[in-house]
Order: sequence, then structure tokens, then C-alpha cells
Amino acid sequence: MNKQELLDLYRQGERNFRKQDLKGQSFIGQDLSGADFSGSDIRGADFSQAILRGANFTSVQAGLQRSEAILLLLFLVLVAVLLGAVAGFVGTLLNLELRAFTNSFQEVTAGWAMVMLLLAFAFISVLEGITTGFSVFALAFMVTVGIAAIGPILSTLINPI
Repeated sequence: MNKQELLDLYRQGERNFRKQDLKGQSFIGQDLSGADFSGSDIRGADFSQAILRGANFTSVQAGLQRSEAILLLLFLVLVAVLLGAVAGFVGTLLNLELRAFTNSFQEVTAGWAMVMLLLAFAFISVLEGITTGFSVFALAFMVTVGIAAIGPILSTLINPI
């Protein structure tokens, strides 16, 4: 059943829309008070700002449509790969920089700092959202690159050869 058919039936007084295929339909802002959608497939349907007083959604199939779920999964895998690559790059950059100017203890400290940075990114992303998580990660990345670039200069100034 498409959106228009459902709305026409609703205006005529019909409230029984059990076991209907409503995948991907948009009911934004519609008044569907008292409608019975029991057992319907509403995956990808949009009921934003709809009036649903007394509506029954018992045993509906809800969530993303299969194609949307696959795209979301691929996107998340891509983000994970990109974050892994960035983390690996930052870790390598820190490791190369610190090996030239530090001892083993400082390398271990840098490694733990990277682990803590990644844990902080994950924690902030979960609590505040992925945008904030990326912002904090980008800021930490810039600080790390800045320290890696300035470190040798400061080391030379403090301990001239």
C-alpha cells in the first residue's frame, strides 16, 4: 500500500492497516491517530512530526531497509579503516620522531599516550557524537604534529651539540 492510498482510506474512517508493506513511505506531519499498524513492515518509513495518538505499532518490522543497512555497514567499515590508517600514521610519526631523540621509556610513554588518545576519541564519540569525536581527534593530531615538529628544534636549543 502506498502513502496516498493509506491516507485516502484513513480520511474515509479506516483505521485497520495491519500487515501492510509501508517500507520507505513518508508520513511526515500526518495525523494518523488511532491507526493500527500491527504486523506492518515500516522499515525506512518516516513518521516525523506525525500525530500518532493511540496508534498501534505492535509487532512491526522497523529499522533500516536492507540496502540502507548495507550502505551504513560499508560506511562504518570505511570510517574504521580511515581511523586506523590515521592512528597508524600518527603512531608511526611519533615513533620515528621519538626514536631519534629519546630513550626506550619515552617511546613506551608515547605508545601509551596514543592508546589513551584513541580511547578518549572513542569515549567522546559515544557520549558527545562522532562530530565532536573527530574534532577532538583532529585537535590532538595537530598538537601531536606540532610537538613532533617543534621537539627537535627545542632539543637542539636546550642541548646544543
